[in-house]
Amino acid sequence: MESKRSRACPATMRDVAQQAGVSTATVSRALMRPEKVSPATLQRVRRAACNIGYAPLYPGRPMKSHESATLLALVPDSGDPHLGEVLRGIQETAAAQGYWLLLLPYRPAPAQKKI
Repeated sequence: MESKRSRACPATMRDVAQQAGVSTATVSRALMRPEKVSPATLQRVRRAACNIGYAPLYPGRPMKSHESATLLALVPDSGDPHLGEVLRGIQETAAAQGYWLLLLPYRPAPAQKKI
């Protein structure tokens, strides 16, 4: 079965559900909490999602769940040659745990003189 959607209009959970012959709730459970569905259903949903090119919109999740898997690191503009290695380690560790890492460079304000 071919999807009626074009590249400009990506596949949705409803499309996956229709393709797999399950409800959208089952698609959601299969993709977000696979332990909650049977192995056969999980395989059917994953195959349908792959066949129609479904990809979840991760940036939209925090809006529904009121949670975010995003970490923010304020990175001082210090010129430290080892900072890149440290940040790479933080990013790899965050990614391994399912988090996105946003880096925000900043330059600390100069110390104010006491009067």
